[in-house]
Amino acid sequence: MGGKTWSREEEEVFWLQMVPLSPKRLGDDIEKNEERHWEWIAQEMKRIMGPNARRNYTGLSTCEYLYFNFVLPAADELRHGMWVCAGH
Repeated sequence: MGGKTWSREEEEVFWLQMVPLSPKRLGDDIEKNEERHWEWIAQEMKRIMGPNARRNYTGLSTCEYLYFNFVLPAADELRHGMWVCAGH
């Protein structure tokens, strides 16, 4: 996934405000927060970031950002742990 690095402000808004509302929210957020679709997340990112936005947020780009920065690294750790446990 190429492109500009996300700013600290973008990261904080995404992980602390948007992910707890996303289809991939976890734990207590499932009970506490109404699920929002990725297009809504993208529009909120645009609204909150305003002129500080470093990219054009889309439903796909916000979903991909979570996938490439949370899901894949977690899967890599799991695979690595399985590899080590298998004695390789």
